[in-house]
Amino acid sequence: MQIGTRWRAQVRREGKSISKTFRTKAQASTWAREIEVAVDEGRNLDKVSAKTLVPSIIAHYRVLREESKRPVREKSTEDYTLKQLAEHFNGVTIAELTPKTLVKFAQARHRAGAGAATVNMDISKLGTVLRHTASFLGVSEIPCSRRG
Repeated sequence: MQIGTRWRAQVRREGKSISKTFRTKAQASTWAREIEVAVDEGRNLDKVSAKTLVPSIIAHYRVLREESKRPVREKSTEDYTLKQLAEHFNGVTIAELTPKTLVKFAQARHRAGAGAATVNMDISKLGTVLRHTASFLGVSEIPCSRRG
């Protein structure tokens, strides 16, 4: 369904409804098919919960990249960034990713010598990991996208 200039995909299965908005109709259709296949294959859409640890999401992102034939190259900037994120957020659940948590991360990175652009890139990569992985796991809301 088109909403303004964006497209919303909605999947209803097992008494649950999951929806997500995309820039294009093709993206919305692709996502909906992936979710439908996941449900049909018996994968639990609640697999990722508020208790899922951030490093687990990062590890899953790496697997998804491998499967897409675009692996994260070892010793690349992206590899280093993902390791930094996993290390810093070790023991942190996705429910605990709040603006306050991200500010603390940014402050710690700054104290360690990272510049503003580097910190912005780190946080941007975390957002990419969460959005990309969430779409494949059927998570309809990314916790750190909440306001507050």
